[in-house]
Amino acid sequence: MAYRDALLLISALLLSGLAAWRQLPRPQAALAPGLESAAGVIDASGQWIPAGDYQRIAALSTVACQVLPDLISLNRIVLVSYWHQRHARSAFRTQGIPVIEGADQIEIILAARPDLVIINNFQMQPAVVDRLRRLGLTVFDLGGLEGPPTLIPNIRDLATVVGEAERGARLARQLQQRLSMVAAHVPADQRLRAIYLDRHGDQLIGGTEGSSFHHLLRYAGLEDVAAGRGLSPWPQIRAEQLLQWAPEIIVTSAGMAEHIPLLPGLRSLEARIVELPRGFDSTGPEILEHVEDLFQAVYGEL
Repeated sequence: MAYRDALLLISALLLSGLAAWRQLPRPQAALAPGLESAAGVIDASGQWIPAGDYQRIAALSTVACQVLPDLISLNRIVLVSYWHQRHARSAFRTQGIPVIEGADQIEIILAARPDLVIINNFQMQPAVVDRLRRLGLTVFDLGGLEGPPTLIPNIRDLATVVGEAERGARLARQLQQRLSMVAAHVPADQRLRAIYLDRHGDQLIGGTEGSSFHHLLRYAGLEDVAAGRGLSPWPQIRAEQLLQWAPEIIVTSAGMAEHIPLLPGLRSLEARIVELPRGFDSTGPEILEHVEDLFQAVYGEL
């Protein structure tokens, strides 16, 4: 979990430093053949990725696996993430496309002969990305996985790179609007206090500001009680902290509801526990369905 925190922190620093330059025009020499104007994006690693009519895309990013079917023909995708194909609700859309279990399986990537490899730097070691680029592959790093704050720009950037900028802008705008509408009618003073928790051995690990789970709670009309406390995105939560914060709702992964109250010091915990479905992913567009499901589980027909 600490390693994941470090990767997420690095991603955030890269993204914040590069945000001002993501859409800057580049010289014509950097263009894919046939483009009429400078088009492309600067990815999370600082690499200029030209827009083009890519026909052999390796979608190693779960975000890309969810987004690309709304942007391009599936015939242009030659590899998808095994995790996506095994767990995602939308996996049926990419059924039949070869899968890759690990993003470091360079031989499989090369065998697919991709003209574009899409990754999240959360999923890959920099050395692997460097090696792929040294082998002549165009590697598009989407950056961190923080839910809507990274997802919305990811959609726009993906669409720009594959030549569907207008469609991507529309898709991003619609997703943002729909997320904002789910709990818009719940007054601020009636929003329930909540926290995301998962159990790792005898430890409780939260998901708050800087993680996608913070936004899951917020868009579902819940107040994240761990937010605003100077915590890391994935903090260890002590039993006494949890009791002091007194959340009304605990959101957790599948199968954890019966285990969390058994941890030392939590016998008196009175919060209602809501489990997320197996294979839950709050980093891609499927977060909308999960936000709607969580809102329904907590507030019902409110």
